[in-house]
Amino acid sequence: MDFSPGSATPAIIFSTAEDYFDAARQELRAAFGKAAQIERLGRDTGSFTAPGVAIAQVAEVCQIRPIVFVQHLMREMARLPTSTVAADMTPVVAMALRLVREQGIAAPFALQVWFSSGTTNMRYQSDELWRQIAAELTAHGYTVARGGQPIILSVCLTPQVAILGINITDDALTDWPGGRVGLAKSAAQISRAEFKLEELRKVFAVAWPSAGTALDLGASPGGWTRVLRHSGLTVWAVDPAALDPRLATDPGVHHIPTTAHDFLATTTMRFDIVVNDMRMDPDPSCQVMLRAARHLKPGGLAVVTLKLFPRNPVAQVHRALASLHEAYTIVHARQLYHNRHEVTVVAQRAGHHEPMQSRASTGMKSDSSR
Repeated sequence: MDFSPGSATPAIIFSTAEDYFDAARQELRAAFGKAAQIERLGRDTGSFTAPGVAIAQVAEVCQIRPIVFVQHLMREMARLPTSTVAADMTPVVAMALRLVREQGIAAPFALQVWFSSGTTNMRYQSDELWRQIAAELTAHGYTVARGGQPIILSVCLTPQVAILGINITDDALTDWPGGRVGLAKSAAQISRAEFKLEELRKVFAVAWPSAGTALDLGASPGGWTRVLRHSGLTVWAVDPAALDPRLATDPGVHHIPTTAHDFLATTTMRFDIVVNDMRMDPDPSCQVMLRAARHLKPGGLAVVTLKLFPRNPVAQVHRALASLHEAYTIVHARQLYHNRHEVTVVAQRAGHHEPMQSRASTGMKSDSSR
């Protein structure tokens, strides 16, 4: 199956958080130059084209540069006016079958359907459309799944156009419709912040430790601590505030009722992973992580969520990543679906050197965050 562009480079549809579309547009223009054409199709959806730039190149730049405010990509192959399909799914179903036939897909593939935020004029739900398309494809001998396949057939409905496309899963950034990672709340869940850590593990290819020690900075009430324990790690949970009572009897959880600053200044322990989801501005949060790097084993992982101000979030993130480079190699950085006004960074302790001594105050008043 050949996904290389023809004489006209296909448009690439990207998804982003509603409030950060302009940030995603700024990043794409910085990466691909003034020739890039970007059109907003919905509150969280845009179209990107640049001469000779295919989806694989955009996906690579999103991972390496990184472009942090783009959450998902699809390769556009057909459009239908939303007005013609708002009440009748038949044209979308027929176009999906046509594209699969034209591309000669024989192996099982994923079908992913979603509505861009703000698409309110449809007389059916996205899952109804998924079932109709899946039934038609199955009737013609195709094997369709919701995910977990090397190829994705995508259907995105926006306020003005319904867009269909086919691309390999590796180029989509995530194996979820529009990057909307669906996670169900469990009875054991302590806080919704757990979704951020769980999504990270589903979206990023990270060698997550299944044993060893973890440091959770600003742990209260203990959502991330619970996820780390569920992964098999023994957790030192640092926060002046109390943890959820369900963690009190777990011998693998050690609650240290103090601030991150005081703990890092006095401990001699070294950890396999350190996480930080504290409600703190990006600059002081990065200073905390630079101190924490001294307590990571060589090659140890670090996860931090950067809480953003509304003004110029791209500059905030780039400044934070540059700061973290003093002690870490950045592995991934992206605004995940379960992030709100923040970006999740996954980093690895770089080499064996100690990070530079911070000259800035942490500005830390409270570690309580979750």
